[in-house]
Amino acid sequence: MEKTAFHRDLLATSYLLTGPFCLGITGPLCLGITGILWSGISNQEQDRFMKQFISYLHSFSGVKIRKDDFENTTVIREQGRLDIWIRDEVSQKAIIIENKVNNAPDMAEQIDRYYQYSHELKGYNVELIIYLSLDGFKLAPKISTKIDLLVRNIGVYTGMPDDLVTGWLSNCLNDHINQDSYTFIYQYITLLKYLANKNMDNRVMEDFYRLLSNENAFENINNIVEMKNRLPSYRADKFATVIGDGFSPFVKQIRYKSNYYLFDNYQVNSNIFKLDVWFEADGNAALMFWNTSEQTSNGRVALTEELNRIGWEQEFDDEIGYGYNGYTKRFTIGSIYTTMAMVDHAVSNFVRQFFDTLKKGAV
Repeated sequence: MEKTAFHRDLLATSYLLTGPFCLGITGPLCLGITGILWSGISNQEQDRFMKQFISYLHSFSGVKIRKDDFENTTVIREQGRLDIWIRDEVSQKAIIIENKVNNAPDMAEQIDRYYQYSHELKGYNVELIIYLSLDGFKLAPKISTKIDLLVRNIGVYTGMPDDLVTGWLSNCLNDHINQDSYTFIYQYITLLKYLANKNMDNRVMEDFYRLLSNENAFENINNIVEMKNRLPSYRADKFATVIGDGFSPFVKQIRYKSNYYLFDNYQVNSNIFKLDVWFEADGNAALMFWNTSEQTSNGRVALTEELNRIGWEQEFDDEIGYGYNGYTKRFTIGSIYTTMAMVDHAVSNFVRQFFDTLKKGAV
């Protein structure tokens, strides 16, 4: 096959995978795998994708395929009812790929029949049988012990290093290939990831549907939602318990909202400072140190002087708060605080240390 014909077939397959007349995922996905593996007959790229594929298979426990046994390969679709049949015309070795990406049901003894077709009828010794599913959840049925040892369950895209996309296709993409091949494989990977993620969403929704089909399930779900809505208030309760009455030099503690505490009336010269602390529904929290007596940008000068006095000018964010003068501090679930409990612990520690430092003066 000439290079131009090869890439024309690849681009045609890409259209089948993504175009408005998509034939469904089973045939086109097989075409995609076959096209990539068959690139070995391209003059410029030789058998690089096949070698990448064999190297990828070596990552699975117990697979001992020799690369030398697959240097003269032919890749065939849907012969003898085999979805993909990789066979070497010199070594007489073969790999069978059973495509279950569309979650099709298994026929009785189908894998045994495929083995017999290649090994006994056609004379190609089967080295491996790949049972390919979209997300790795569908597993090959139990078969005869001899053949079962040859079967490996592989997911197209599971987000793990040994899935087909990560372990093979991504390596092909990064193997300094020409632009046409790169475009096709990139589109192919994008489609496979989309299909796998969509399938995972459907699986989660099905599990949720079954959960709600149980007795009292809706009542339990409603109770969980109600409890979730009460979490910010509960977190504020826990915060208030930790702080107790140790909020000096502020004079008053006020529960402004169920999830929101104010510490008021800390007077420095003619300025009255306030600290607001609140807990949010998404598990995050924040606080604001601001000047209530001068609610303009001029009021920020006194705040800045007070923070400089105690050496805390770097402890707050640059974000400007209420009245164009406040200093903000946010606590967000992420790389620093990985859980809501860590956020709440950090807030309580920050506020207690802030109160103590204000009382003691410069650090």
